[in-house]
Amino acid sequence: MKISLCMIVKDEEKFIEMCLENALPNVDEVIIVDTGSTDNTKQIIGKYGDKIKLIEAEWENDFAKSRNLSIEHATGDWILMLDADEKILIYKDLKTIIKENDNVEGFYIPFYNIVNSSDIIFSNVYIKLFKNKYKYKGKIHEQLEVPLEKVRRIGEDEIKIIHFGYINNVYQSKDKSKRNLEILQKELATKTNDPFILYNLGVTYYSMGDYRKSLYYFFKCNENLDTICKGKMTSYESDMLIRITSILNNLGEYNETIKFITDIITEVRNIPEIYYNLGIAYESIGELDEAINAYKMAIEVGENRELISVVGIGSFYPKFKIAKIYEKQGKIMDAALMYIEGVFDKNNILRKGVNETKQFLEKNRLDDILIEFNNLIKK
Repeated sequence: MKISLCMIVKDEEKFIEMCLENALPNVDEVIIVDTGSTDNTKQIIGKYGDKIKLIEAEWENDFAKSRNLSIEHATGDWILMLDADEKILIYKDLKTIIKENDNVEGFYIPFYNIVNSSDIIFSNVYIKLFKNKYKYKGKIHEQLEVPLEKVRRIGEDEIKIIHFGYINNVYQSKDKSKRNLEILQKELATKTNDPFILYNLGVTYYSMGDYRKSLYYFFKCNENLDTICKGKMTSYESDMLIRITSILNNLGEYNETIKFITDIITEVRNIPEIYYNLGIAYESIGELDEAINAYKMAIEVGENRELISVVGIGSFYPKFKIAKIYEKQGKIMDAALMYIEGVFDKNNILRKGVNETKQFLEKNRLDDILIEFNNLIKK
């Protein structure tokens, strides 16, 4: 069995060495398609000599075409597809994993998007390791059409990927939103009312803060979907519902958020973001007990480990929200316990909320608790 690492790159001098150093020991060959780098990317690749086959190709605003070009030059039985700003952490031999799954032809790999210094988005919807018999489709947000029954989710104790490309300054420096819009609009011109393209237009406008246009495309996507809220939803459908509720809250249309969620709640009971956004809406209109109930439901549902989710939405984020409400209600000890529970939640790997908790304890003169809290933080 042979595994080929395939990549497409352009101006990735900041990350490519990190990516290659982690991936190279686990593959048999590397094929990189460079689509026009003007920085030191190609020089860095050149340091690896014959270990890497470098192909230079003109960028044609078509991600699938570039990815498929790398696959065409691969001689491996399996493809590991990475981007230069991705760091793969492998705890179990790839070939062993493949051999242990006879009927599997593609693997979802747990994926952590580092958004900024304090937020992480988890997803488990990307097929990054697959049999060398599939090609990508779609000029942007390209997809592999591996049959679902032949796809398995790899455990985080086996492999995971850390993605740095959506750190705010990196994302903005590459002007990805503008590029994405241009490609998506051209795609829509040839594939009118394609739900996936409409969804991605909504996501792009959402990332740009143009919430009205984002809503327009999300609802237009909804009009062209047969499956939304009927049976099991795809990852992009559930993500769209989450974003719609976030947009309504951002626009201050809290009653609309509550109505929207009430209408769909029976179909999205396993999505913590829905309850979290419902809590924000209730809290914003002063219905604090309803807000607490909604936040508690987010905690009860727990972290979403199958689709796309902000780490903490099903655990420590709603705990901090509840703590603040308890503080407003004068329930100081309840608030203190909830703040501390949020800080030490097992999902809070970045220890968010430490300073906020200290300030709360100091303000309310809970000196004994503050001393013990500081001792625990130091451990």
